Amino acid sequence: MNINAANSLLKTLEEPSDNTVLVLVCERPSQLPPTVRSRCQQLRVDLPEPDTALQWLAGQGIEGPARIYLQMAHGAPLEALKQARADSIEARREHFDSLMDILEGKTTPLATALLWSKEDDMQGLRWMRDWLMDLLRIAMTGQSSGVRSADLHDRLARLARRLDSKVLFAQLEHINRTLGVTTGSLNRQLLTEDILLAWAAQK
Repeated sequence: MNINAANSLLKTLEEPSDNTVLVLVCERPSQLPPTVRSRCQQLRVDLPEPDTALQWLAGQGIEGPARIYLQMAHGAPLEALKQARADSIEARREHFDSLMDILEGKTTPLATALLWSKEDDMQGLRWMRDWLMDLLRIAMTGQSSGVRSADLHDRLARLARRLDSKVLFAQLEHINRTLGVTTGSLNRQLLTEDILLAWAAQK
């Protein structure tokens, strides 16, 4: 929502119709204006246990790499089902290859940013955020057992030894800020270029 939509919703929350219950579903409540959050009773829906989610995915016909899809979805089974039906594993690996190609000078940040900026929900940057967190987890603990991208485990471990953790932290913060403003009218391509240019500077 932009600020005008939030203000319109706020008026409805402050003066609801009689005998009315409003249920709002939000994936990122931290991005809601404080005025909206303060007028709602927050009920957190916890994620199911991984085994339960995997059984449900199997019932939907998703087996084989179901665990990878569940990791990609951060444990959310509906999102995992969406990723599985879109066959996202291959697309995600292609995005990772693009980041490696940037570091190796095989492609440019601008060319990659042009492609990524056209994706729904800035998917490329969201995957990159996951990889940065995995890289930092490996770099800071020396262990890779808890990485979200288990199928890219070996490549992430090699990359973690190569990159500077301080730079990775800065890039993670940059991506989080960017994803927080891409719902507005800012130029998504320029925002993505800025991030990938910083990534290329590490080579």
